[in-house]
Amino acid sequence: LTDTTANESRAKGRLVTILITGLDSRMGTKYNHADANHLIKIWLDSSFIQVISIPRGTFVDLGRTDSINTNYLANVRSTRGIEKYHKEICKITKTEKIDYFIEFGFAQAIGLIELLGFKENSKQMLQVLRSRKSYGIGDYQRSYNQGMFIRQSIIKQINKKDDIFEDLLLRAGLSLVETNLNFTKLKEIISELKSKQIGKDIANFQIKLMPKFTNNVKLFDFYDKEEQKKLIGIVNNTAKNLGLEDKNYDYNAYLTNKIRSKIKFVEKDTVKNPMNIQKQLKTMYDQHIWLQITNNKDRDEIRTSISKILVKSFENTGNRQEAKRIIDAMELEKKALNLK
Repeated sequence: LTDTTANESRAKGRLVTILITGLDSRMGTKYNHADANHLIKIWLDSSFIQVISIPRGTFVDLGRTDSINTNYLANVRSTRGIEKYHKEICKITKTEKIDYFIEFGFAQAIGLIELLGFKENSKQMLQVLRSRKSYGIGDYQRSYNQGMFIRQSIIKQINKKDDIFEDLLLRAGLSLVETNLNFTKLKEIISELKSKQIGKDIANFQIKLMPKFTNNVKLFDFYDKEEQKKLIGIVNNTAKNLGLEDKNYDYNAYLTNKIRSKIKFVEKDTVKNPMNIQKQLKTMYDQHIWLQITNNKDRDEIRTSISKILVKSFENTGNRQEAKRIIDAMELEKKALNLK
């Protein structure tokens, strides 16, 4: 599973590159650090896949000379934009170009994790995948864990037989993220990998840390129930030991009340000032902020409220196409996430 176990010489033929970026954007803001960075390289002719995982603190010269070292990869996305960020990823990974990108924040990540089968503990699994203080090698283990999770998820999804169910999940997943990858192209890539039975041979699927890291990393099976419990316990104990746990603080209630207050504040502008509605709520909608709420009833209520207000505002400004897009996306999300 590490650099030495996959036969990289098998990487031949047509190459497709997909950059997956986890953003640490806060509610309603577009200031995004690149918290998770994973470049998937797929050689379609030889069915060789390489996931290159890059720690967020990887050095990038941003020309900063302040006393705090801020010359690192995570800051490129937030301060220099997506084009510069992609160029730096290509430089670090020695890749010519990035064909497709997928970006998502905290709430969207929870939705994706639920779609991948973690409905009961999606928030805890996100905490596991984002944890670095639970391990001696910190961000290197976190990056490798995320790469391993991507690998296990790809293999699990590709081996599924139900095409109708798969199509629903793919469409729902794409609707959750910011991407230039459309359903037709994604389906085409998956169909090629399925036809070549990717995942049958471990030598055909490499996880690689870049810049190169020589220390040993731990290997986890994130789809194993007992392993999940063990990892969640480790992360919770780390938070407790470091004093990061506050039992008197209910983040779910805090977030729910904050979003409801925001909705109540802007509702009055639905008719008089629909453009203000879009300014106030569109970023929260794009972030799918309600997915951070664990109570399903509250989640559905807030999803419905935000989408209805936005739909009305777009209709009032004559943008019926965007209004319909929101309606369709919300129905797709509810249908996919409510599947048992």
